[in-house]
Amino acid sequence: MSLFKSHLTCAICFERFDTPVKLQCGHTYCERCIQQYFSHGQEERVCPQCRSVCTVPAIPDYALRSLVTDSSLLEQAPPITEINRDIRKALNTGSGESLAVCVTEQFSMSSGVCHIFREEFNQVEELKKQGKKIGEVAVLENQGRFLYYLVTRSRYNWKANYEDLEKCLIMMKEHCQQHGVRSLSMPRLSCGKDGLKWTIVSSLIKNVFNGTGINITIYYIDT
Repeated sequence: MSLFKSHLTCAICFERFDTPVKLQCGHTYCERCIQQYFSHGQEERVCPQCRSVCTVPAIPDYALRSLVTDSSLLEQAPPITEINRDIRKALNTGSGESLAVCVTEQFSMSSGVCHIFREEFNQVEELKKQGKKIGEVAVLENQGRFLYYLVTRSRYNWKANYEDLEKCLIMMKEHCQQHGVRSLSMPRLSCGKDGLKWTIVSSLIKNVFNGTGINITIYYIDT
């Protein structure tokens, strides 16, 4: 058992804490476990570990409850692999991994990763015909994989925001699930000129794709 997991384990049931509560001495147990332990008829309420007498009721351990919840989400979250490799390599791997990029409603794609996608895949008119608005995703199929164009801005000089990006991620996830996509590659979405923070964006990706089993690879862009 890792040191991290050992701190999330009840010393009575030896399982992950379920509604942890803290005793007067500072030791923490599952609420149900310690209630059952104290119900065995002892004259004094004694901590199972340090044998200290507890004269006040156990109190909720809110910090540990939050940690238990967060660790559960982390264990279920999809693996996100960041590699020091130009995203152009992902375009031609032939591995079948689907790709994602952020664009404007006009699909101008005149710079950055957008421009790379335009040069490689083109089909701009087909994308425009789909009529996607901010918070929606245009999709192309390319040699057995999907290309996801996340519309996060109306115009080139506008800035994306987390709410619209999350809407796009949800829509992309739903399409991935419907079409059996198991591998998805992308740059750090909206973290360039849009100025969004990668720590927040990566958390959005993990939260949206939590439980899907889809492997996500983050490439850098070398312009």
